[in-house]
Amino acid sequence: MNMPKRYFKILRPFIAPDAQRAVKWDDFYGLFVNHFEFDVKRGKGRVHAFTPPTQGWVFAPKKFLAYKPKRPELTPTEVRDIRKTLKEVYGWGPDSFTGV
Repeated sequence: MNMPKRYFKILRPFIAPDAQRAVKWDDFYGLFVNHFEFDVKRGKGRVHAFTPPTQGWVFAPKKFLAYKPKRPELTPTEVRDIRKTLKEVYGWGPDSFTGV
């Protein structure tokens, strides 16, 4: 699936195992709300439920949970954990997206 480079740059650490870096929570959150059009609901504490749109979503129609860090960035370990979740829920991997 093609996507604008600015969004692909944010998404890459979440799909490519060799991309070990921190990601700003606001960038991660904005990617799913603005590009993928997810509905995001805050739960108890730091948990957020990310629900994909009902129309036009080509992956599994499942929501996933992510924990907002206390600091402004997700650490490389947190990014890795979210990468595993996205792989399990949507099957995302290094070949799922390209930046154009």
